[in-house]
Amino acid sequence: MKDVQRAHVDEIFAAYFVQNPPLTPGVAYGVVMDGVLVHAGGLGTLHVGEQHQPGADSSFRIASMTKSFVAATLLLLRDEGALRLDDTAEQWVPELQGLPLATGDSRPPTLRQLLSMNSGYPEDDPWADRLESLSDDEYTALMGEPKTFARTSGIAFDYSNIGFTLLGRVIQNVTGQPYRAVVAERIIAPLGLRDTTWSEEGVDPTRIATGYALVDGMWIAQPIQSPGAFSALGGLYSTVADLAIWVAGFVDAWPPRDGDDQHPLSRASRREMQQVVTAMPLQLGAGEGLLRAQAHGYCLGLMSAEDLATGRTIGHSGGYPGFGSRMTWHPASRIGVIALANGRYARPGGAVTDALAALVAEEPRRLRVEPLPVVAEIQAAINVALISGDFAAIEPLLAFNVDLDETLDRRSSQVASLAPTHGALTPEADLTVMTPTQVGWWLAGEQGRVGVEIMLNPEQPPTIQKLDLTSVLPSTPELDDAVAEALEVVKRGTDLSSLLLPISSASWVACDGANTGTVRLVGAKATIRLMIDLAAEQVATFEPDERWPTSA
Repeated sequence: MKDVQRAHVDEIFAAYFVQNPPLTPGVAYGVVMDGVLVHAGGLGTLHVGEQHQPGADSSFRIASMTKSFVAATLLLLRDEGALRLDDTAEQWVPELQGLPLATGDSRPPTLRQLLSMNSGYPEDDPWADRLESLSDDEYTALMGEPKTFARTSGIAFDYSNIGFTLLGRVIQNVTGQPYRAVVAERIIAPLGLRDTTWSEEGVDPTRIATGYALVDGMWIAQPIQSPGAFSALGGLYSTVADLAIWVAGFVDAWPPRDGDDQHPLSRASRREMQQVVTAMPLQLGAGEGLLRAQAHGYCLGLMSAEDLATGRTIGHSGGYPGFGSRMTWHPASRIGVIALANGRYARPGGAVTDALAALVAEEPRRLRVEPLPVVAEIQAAINVALISGDFAAIEPLLAFNVDLDETLDRRSSQVASLAPTHGALTPEADLTVMTPTQVGWWLAGEQGRVGVEIMLNPEQPPTIQKLDLTSVLPSTPELDDAVAEALEVVKRGTDLSSLLLPISSASWVACDGANTGTVRLVGAKATIRLMIDLAAEQVATFEPDERWPTSA
């Protein structure tokens, strides 16, 4: 991590810390890159009136970030065959059996729905936060009473803490052990998270943050609840250093690959935890238009957010009486940011998001999509055929449907016409990958270029089910001038400027050699298609390149 990056992160958290009115007496934060905690800082104090600056080893209550540990434990039990995610909650928590549901046609919520916040139970902050210490017997009595539902199960997102307490009880009933002990034994201990605990017991008091609420301008210490039946919603203590290991484990789940995995939960299940199950309403950032329009979703004990500027991020926040926390990571760049604060619902998420976006912007990446190994052999064969003009060399690679979609005779004529139209063809280096079985590439001609797109079928070995060839004629000076004019407008400042600049490549992907054409612009944060029509009233128009958004 560069010194300038460290300074920028420090500035962002300094701005968060000095807000008026203040949000927290203290905050600890850290940056994870490629699985390592590369930077940590702290501001303020762990204990008001004392000089105890927070650091990477300071212990805070992490509130709802706890849910990711509970979810991981449940998936571990699923992987071992002890339960299924599509089991109903009442199969494992008998107190729920026979209770009325939202409507007569509702189904009992499943474990998957509890994990992904679409069980039908209503949002229950801050009621649930005050019930952490409930005993097992009290919890059994509470869950045996009818509940209010916001809606039927499996319909929409509602953030339900009580749903995760049910998951804690499921773990307990499945294993026959207290759920807190199972989480600690099966997930926390194997990862070496020595400072991730369910209580203050055994932790150096000088490292434990006191939680506060701001009342009439004064920080008032908040009472600590002892562990209980509701702790599954948010009862863990942890540190920036321990959470850096936790975040690194999720980042390391990508890409899928062969080889050993030292994490207690498999890479496949850690990837599963990061997949959106329940869509959340679209959110628009004030004053920033499309760049901050974010598509959110709840995964399994984690949240996903995606926008055009940063791409997809995963993580979770936490808010508790006396505490606020956030961990977020960008799988493509392998960068994560963590913040822990000791103010009531202190919401350090804004600073975390800003810091992560700033770091990612300096080296934007997307998760690399790799083609199947057989693609290289098929690509080479097609290139030889196009350069020679001999379509017969392609025919053995084709699935039966290709002739039905467009006759082989017509395809043969198109291949034969390429050399007279474009002259000698030379394959370009880049391969554009949409999925492992759907790719495209270009061949440069002495005049213009030729595009190839293929899609492989599910057979073994796969054959080509779709073959599209695009002949792009040389552009005219008038078309080139129109492109240059449109790009000058972008450079002078438009909504597209921050997405495109600097532009790493610009290439014609369609052109009739006269009046119309399309240029593919690969920018800093997005790929855009610039369409030119000299005869139209609006000569230049831009649109997202949704067809081929990623490259390998």
